[in-house]
Amino acid sequence: MSFMRVVMLAVVCAALSFGQEKGETAKPKPGGKSEGIKVHGHWVLEVRNADGTLASRREFENALLAGGNVGSGMLATVLSGGASVGGWLVQLTFGTFTVSMTQTGVNCATLSDLLCNNSLTAVLDGSGTQLILQGTSPAVGSGGSINIVDTLLIACNPGILPAACLALPEGDPSQRRAFFSSRTLAQSLAVQPGQTITAIVTLSFS
Repeated sequence: MSFMRVVMLAVVCAALSFGQEKGETAKPKPGGKSEGIKVHGHWVLEVRNADGTLASRREFENALLAGGNVGSGMLATVLSGGASVGGWLVQLTFGTFTVSMTQTGVNCATLSDLLCNNSLTAVLDGSGTQLILQGTSPAVGSGGSINIVDTLLIACNPGILPAACLALPEGDPSQRRAFFSSRTLAQSLAVQPGQTITAIVTLSFS
């Protein structure tokens, strides 16, 4: 399956519903049936030492951002044909600096983030029902605590192919980097100098 089909599967399903956390059930409308497609966004963060050993692990749910210039608005724009999908970007905010994991094709030199690499992949799982974003950050040079995590959907004006869209520099008028989902952690995740962070974001549908 092509990358474009992978992305469109996630976008179409997410447009129907998003953000149900584990254990949460949809509330039926008065006089109606409890129906609908649910989309779940699940995060795993793993902090590893320089020798590859696991230092800490955190799991939590994310939430779709609502508004014209973020997640829900971008979904509507893509589904209406008003934008072409380029790819994904995952950001980890440490309060004073940001670490980014992007898909191949994004020029990290065009990003304002302190640490960036092209390790992010976006693939369907074996069942073809889950979209998995996964990447590993560069080793951090100074310690800190992750307090905010985000996914961004990179899109461009209609007609621009995904590879060309990703290659556009940040701020180009033909490209939009819309914050798609976000979570402020209830408890910050500490990272020491020399450690790396692996982020696994799973979008599943039921």
